[in-house]
Amino acid sequence: MSFWTAIVAIVAICTIGEAIRSRRDSKHDAAADEKLDEISSKLDRLDGDLRARVEVLERIVTDRKDDLKSRFDDLRRAS
Repeated sequence: MSFWTAIVAIVAICTIGEAIRSRRDSKHDAAADEKLDEISSKLDRLDGDLRARVEVLERIVTDRKDDLKSRFDDLRRAS
């Protein structure tokens, strides 16, 4: 094997190795992005649920007591 053949072989092996590594990393990145999107959607749903609960609590705290009592009475009668 000549000197130049060895250099070409080394460059070819390094190039193929880098291509394989790049392809493997891109598959992991796609899976990570998919997982991140799933987590983001769960957080959005939880955020909406928490906002709704806080709105209910704010309404309960700020309503007048007689209005609140009448609502509880209505709920008791309805069930």
